[in-house]
Amino acid sequence: MVHTRKKVAETQVQSCASKFKLKIELQRRKKLKNKPQRQSDKDSQRRKWRESKQRRRAAEKENQKVLEAVRQRERERWQRRKENGKLKVMSDLTEREQRIKRRKNRESQRKSREKKKQAALKVSCKVS
Repeated sequence: MVHTRKKVAETQVQSCASKFKLKIELQRRKKLKNKPQRQSDKDSQRRKWRESKQRRRAAEKENQKVLEAVRQRERERWQRRKENGKLKVMSDLTEREQRIKRRKNRESQRKSREKKKQAALKVSCKVS
């Protein structure tokens, strides 16, 4: 009789354990099902960072005093970087460096204009 009680107790424990495992598995599947398609972590972090930066800049633009303080900090930062030699003004560059820099600027401007045209075309295509 003791043997059968022990066996019954073991089966009850096993059934409880299997119910628990089943419950855990169902929860895991539900989480996976509700989870959105994952992009790479870097892309999502960049997107979050960009959005928070946009919100912060919008808040800064609303308040004139804050905006002026931000501009003042940027001017000071630019001066410090210029004094430390991290930035060079065109007049400080040699003629050859100026040509190279102008060529790069023209190229980047061309790419920027092309991107704007492509974006405008996409928008006009979606509206049509």
